[in-house]
Amino acid sequence: MNANELADELDKCMEDGSTDLVCVEQAATMLRQQQEKLTKYELRHVAQRDRIAILEMQHKQQQAEIEALKKELALWRLSKSSEEIEATESDKFCDSHCVWTDHHPECKHAKYRR
Repeated sequence: MNANELADELDKCMEDGSTDLVCVEQAATMLRQQQEKLTKYELRHVAQRDRIAILEMQHKQQQAEIEALKKELALWRLSKSSEEIEATESDKFCDSHCVWTDHHPECKHAKYRR
């Protein structure tokens, strides 16, 4: 029996002027069952709300970590770019056919090195 059916039964009892204890017992049982279900739902809701709060906090921490890593990566790329520019300045016009000459002895492609 659901709550609406119980309400209908209680209405019938009241209309009939009945003081039937079966009707009252059913109402009491139904109300206790409903309260038990509500308590379970409330506890579940509180647990879910707590879990959401924890997940939101973790999300914020991870976002902060991601931003820090992005900054670190950008700095690393900048430093790497400047190192590569310095290292490859003499190799600008070289390829795998380069032969070592005095004009750029640090060439990475040179076949003959001192």
